[in-house]
Amino acid sequence: MKTQKETLERTWTFRELPDHPLARTYRCSERMARRAHAAGRLHGTKPGLVVLFTDADIRTWILGSRSDADK
Repeated sequence: MKTQKETLERTWTFRELPDHPLARTYRCSERMARRAHAAGRLHGTKPGLVVLFTDADIRTWILGSRSDADK
C-alpha cells in the first residue's frame, strides 16, 4: 500500500512544446520539435496518436544540442 501521494510528471505535445519554459527561452518552435523528432534527436512516448514529451526529454534535446554541453 502506497502512503505517499503519486505525482504525475507534466507531459507536452508538439503543439504545447513551444510553451515549455526552456523552449521559450531558446525560441524553439513546433516545427523544430517535429523535425528533431523525425531525425531522432528528440525522443518521446507515443501512447496512441499523440507523441508526448517529458521535461527531461525536452531538456536533453535542447541542452544536448549545444556545442559546449557535457557529453
